[in-house]
Amino acid sequence: MRIIELISILLCLTGCLQQPPLKTGLEGKKIPSFTFQLIDSTTLLNTDGIKEGRPFIVFYFDPSCPHCRAELRDIINHNKDFKNVSFYMFTTFPYKAVKHFSDEFNLEAYPNFTIGIDYTDYLYKYFSIPKVPFLAFYDKKKCLNQVLVGKTDYKTIQTQYQSIE
Repeated sequence: MRIIELISILLCLTGCLQQPPLKTGLEGKKIPSFTFQLIDSTTLLNTDGIKEGRPFIVFYFDPSCPHCRAELRDIINHNKDFKNVSFYMFTTFPYKAVKHFSDEFNLEAYPNFTIGIDYTDYLYKYFSIPKVPFLAFYDKKKCLNQVLVGKTDYKTIQTQYQSIE
């Protein structure tokens, strides 16, 4: 019985580790148009407002996920390497949890981060997100290049971003 419990725990722990790129069938397609709520709780933005000409990363997260938190901490600790990278962070969690998360990581201090609440679950359904953290890399024409799921180290994120820059 203990062996089964140990195997179950190991499978759960490895399930959130970095995985090979996920093939979504959406590669090459533009980011869909959808509206999201900013962390100020009143402003609504649409992805149509993301300008072409510079690649960006969509980071779908769960504020309570230890892997999402570790990945964000890793990015922030190496923010000098990411200062020109636009991160659009989305979650479906309620405002209070997202605000607490944003405050905890002091995300307002980083102008390259936009944090939004996907209050219609649009992205979650669009990508059929299997787990978080979830990173979608978009090129300068706003077309999906690649998706990574699970905890991804900052070097891999940086390398992937540079490959589409």
